[in-house]
Amino acid sequence: MAACCKKQGKTLCDRLHELYTEYGYYYDAQASYKLQGIAGLQATNLLKYKMKNGSWIAIRPSGTEPKLKMYCSLVEKDEAAAKKKFAVIRKNFEHVFDL
Repeated sequence: MAACCKKQGKTLCDRLHELYTEYGYYYDAQASYKLQGIAGLQATNLLKYKMKNGSWIAIRPSGTEPKLKMYCSLVEKDEAAAKKKFAVIRKNFEHVFDL
């Protein structure tokens, strides 16, 4: 792949950015929230929300600690847009659950 890019006068980073433009930027993130006074939550309780663009959000309790965990896999046009989307999702999540 590097040789092919070199023949085209491109770097691997150039090709990576072309792929982001063509397919979108995939960003995975996780946040944990320690909960007071909640023990014994089942680790198998999972809520997963899938979006039309291929992004998803999953929320589950920790299996070993009184924590609530949120996992995100976001598809956006670039890294900045993906991180901005995660910040908005995280802020809304914290507001809803009063964290």
